[in-house]
Order: sequence, then structure tokens, then C-alpha cells
Amino acid sequence: MAREGWKGKRLVAINCGANVNFDRLRYIAERAEIGAGREALLAVEIPEERGSFLKFCRTLGARNITEFNYREQGGERAGSSWG
Repeated sequence: MAREGWKGKRLVAINCGANVNFDRLRYIAERAEIGAGREALLAVEIPEERGSFLKFCRTLGARNITEFNYREQGGERAGSSWG
């Protein structure tokens, strides 16, 4: 069989225009940064009140937030993704 005899061999996955578009390339690049320990992806809930985002930024310290996604959940808390 073609799939036998590959143990201990080095394999390469080829990414080309046929199977990677810009959306997928962004996803791959983000995951590579996370895997390298240079970026983190956080999902948190913060109080639905003025100053909550600023308080979170101050808690993070001297780190950059490169992307912010916000979901108002109706009520006193909001769900967010930080990257």
C-alpha cells in the first residue's frame, strides 16, 4: 500500500493557491504566532460598564492588543475575544 513504509521519513505539506486563500492564510499565520509564543488568544467576560476595556488593558500591562471582537450578551456582562 502507498501509505505504508513512511515511518521515520520526513514529509512536507505543500500549500499553494489551490488550497490556501487569504482568509486561511491569516488563520495559519495567527496560529503560527500563538505556537511560537509571540501571541496569545484570550476569551474573557468583562462587566458591561464604562471603563471595563481600559481596566483590562491595564491588567495586561505593556502588551499590544492587535484585534478585539465584542459580543454584547444582554445584561451585565459582555463576551470578548482578544488577540
